[in-house]
Amino acid sequence: ETAQEIQFLSNEGSPWSANFNWVAGFYFLQSSGGFDPLALTIAPLNLSPQILAGLLPVLTDVLPQELLNLGIPDLVRVHTGGVLVSDSKSVYAQGSYSFADAWELTIGARYQLEDRDLEDGRLALDDGMGNEGLLIRSDEVPLLEAEQFAPKVALSWRPFQDDYSQIYASYSRAFKSPTYNTVNFFDTPESVDEEIVDSFEIGIKTEIFDGNMKLNGAAFYTEQENLLTAFISVNSGGIVSYYNAGNSKVSGVEGDFLWTPFPNWNPGLVLTGSATYLNTEYTEFRSGNGYDDNTGLAYGPGTLSGLPGEDFSGNEIPRSPEWTATFGFNQAFDFGDHSIEVGADTYYNSGFFFSPQNSEFQAREEYYLLNARVSYFYLPWDLQLTVFGQNITDETYNEHLYIGDFGVNQILNDPAILGGKVKWSF
Repeated sequence: ETAQEIQFLSNEGSPWSANFNWVAGFYFLQSSGGFDPLALTIAPLNLSPQILAGLLPVLTDVLPQELLNLGIPDLVRVHTGGVLVSDSKSVYAQGSYSFADAWELTIGARYQLEDRDLEDGRLALDDGMGNEGLLIRSDEVPLLEAEQFAPKVALSWRPFQDDYSQIYASYSRAFKSPTYNTVNFFDTPESVDEEIVDSFEIGIKTEIFDGNMKLNGAAFYTEQENLLTAFISVNSGGIVSYYNAGNSKVSGVEGDFLWTPFPNWNPGLVLTGSATYLNTEYTEFRSGNGYDDNTGLAYGPGTLSGLPGEDFSGNEIPRSPEWTATFGFNQAFDFGDHSIEVGADTYYNSGFFFSPQNSEFQAREEYYLLNARVSYFYLPWDLQLTVFGQNITDETYNEHLYIGDFGVNQILNDPAILGGKVKWSF
């Protein structure tokens, strides 16, 4: 990967510097990555009847006639490769102008040209020595060219005489460039369209109680077009591949606070908290990939079963909990060269689905976490001793969940952990 950037910044000597600051520049990126090669061993006799039914026609297409005359072998080892090469050039500029004492307008934009190509895409049989042998398929794919214009507009108002409080509104557009999947065992790769994201937000940041509480809140709305979606299948050798899901929307509200409730007689006590509500939905997802809850058989475009995709329109976007919340406190006690801090925090997650099909077998249930800590500081030595507990209530949930042709693999979270740390700067 090679990246270069030329940046220009305003300073005190720039025109209108009292009210106007800006940044502009050029950015260049060249990168490559992928698998060159990747090997896959297929054992048809050990596969389920459903997967074998879809795999045998593919093997018939790719295996030489000499092997087919002997029947489908017990083991088939193939090699594939693909390197994604990207060349990106962009120019950007953003400026903020202050006017009428309390208002600030920010306008920015980024213009980008990007080319992406898949090089050395191929499929070959193993020669029996672990090397590539007979070439079965060589992939020649069109160059992907993207021209993207990403604007940003934000307006803020500072109605109070402090440097923190403001009311703001913003709009921005962002992209994920079109691409190819680098691993393609059974089909010539097809391109994945660019994802376009439009985001709107209004919010407030303020200080109340004589500046002893910082209180922030925001409401946001996001539209996503051609949402990139991940899918794991034997088609891609168990590697994550991407396809476009159609359109989706995300709306929600969030807030957080930091509060010193007794600044005069107990300034060492600090309370913090936050909460977020999300409403996510695929507004258009006509042919989605997934796995049947009863048979485990993959369905949708590009899967070996040949089964049609399902309509996921109206489903929730994966890994998007409806509610999350945190609350914590920290209490400090100072004794000259010594100090002690006691703290605890809790976290709530209402749960979510791991895949667009929203199967109950591919979901995380709601859970709560409780953590606590006690720290001792000896200031002359810059020494800190900490005893901590994480997940004190020993809550159990699936930290990660991997869904593939051979079932669901769950990785559970860490159990309750009690430990200690020493930090000494010298």
